[in-house]
Amino acid sequence: MINLVETESGFTPEVIKLLAQLAECMIPPGDDLPAASDRRIFADLLNQLALFPDVVTKGVEVFRTEASRMPGGEFSLLDEETQMQIIAATRRGTPMFLQTFEAAVLTAYYRDPRVQKSLGMPGRPPWPGGYKVQTTDWQLLDPVRSRAPFWRPV
Repeated sequence: MINLVETESGFTPEVIKLLAQLAECMIPPGDDLPAASDRRIFADLLNQLALFPDVVTKGVEVFRTEASRMPGGEFSLLDEETQMQIIAATRRGTPMFLQTFEAAVLTAYYRDPRVQKSLGMPGRPPWPGGYKVQTTDWQLLDPVRSRAPFWRPV
């Protein structure tokens, strides 16, 4: 799990811990692959989630409320079935949070070079090492360029 301070991520240490636990629930480690809570993957995930602080804050509040209703009250201490119940309740209460969170987890996870290599990909961005791209025929845009504007100037 990552150990960032509040000022680096915009989230409190408690929120970071909860997000890391959720990420690991979504993609646990296995077969020489990192979990979504891996240091590098999770840092990327936090950067993405920092773009949606209100969504994350509201989602975490609902999540904590749901977890507090369970015996033990702390997500990490609960069994997997109860954790999944809390996640389902959070999905009903704040669907935008989990949609945003899941998209960010998948993006960060599959952007990781170790995961890309496990999928047979080169483990690097396509550029600048790049791939050959067929030259485009820019004359295809001529009809668009010659069309009268359909927008209003601002």
